[in-house]
Amino acid sequence: MVKTLHSFELSVDLKNTLSNGSEAYEFILKNLIDVVITDIDLPGMSGLDVAHEVNRRKYGCKFIIIGDREKFSYEYACKAIEADVVSYLLKPIIPETLRLYVLKAINELKMHIGDLSMKSVGRVFPLVIEQTDSRQSVDLADKIFKFILEHYKEPLSITDIINKFYISESYISRLLMKYRGKSFKKILTGIRIEKAKELMLQYPVLSIEEISYMVGYNEYHYFSRMYKAYTGVAPSFDRKHEKP
Repeated sequence: MVKTLHSFELSVDLKNTLSNGSEAYEFILKNLIDVVITDIDLPGMSGLDVAHEVNRRKYGCKFIIIGDREKFSYEYACKAIEADVVSYLLKPIIPETLRLYVLKAINELKMHIGDLSMKSVGRVFPLVIEQTDSRQSVDLADKIFKFILEHYKEPLSITDIINKFYISESYISRLLMKYRGKSFKKILTGIRIEKAKELMLQYPVLSIEEISYMVGYNEYHYFSRMYKAYTGVAPSFDRKHEKP
């Protein structure tokens, strides 16, 4: 989230990032914060409770609430309206969508500039409150891995992942590296080569070239190079030395 905010190249000065709702609430009351971007599910106080209490005290800052799609409810929506939030966004967050709502928050702030910290400094001070290890992030990484596993036979690219889950390439890379320990390309290659090894053992009548097509490679020589890079030996060597 923080890197995403910095990528927007807006006139903002990120004050802090926190992961506890109660601590965030106290921080807002003691500091000049104009925009708060917060997860709903937080220890201490929920993001919605923080927004409600801060706005009840008329501190004049704007809230953008972020929640898990599976947990969205009518009750949450009503609380968000009562807290007068700028937007209630569902994960996974599309960076450009977040950027538009940050701009909206800034514009709303400018309409009430007499009460704002930004009046004197000419900048907006946002605070990000996000879960440090969101269960949703783990689930999303698992869904991406499952998608790769189900479509490895196809000419799969990271663009297909982007179009399926509506998240950026950099976010996909971070998720897979954090929760799977490998990049998209290495995961895809690993799945394809392991499947090829299974097929060579299971179907000795099939040629290696036929097997390469079955696991998603349209060019046999490229498959052979990737196989050797992954296993250390050529596929023909592996087949010749298969155990009966």
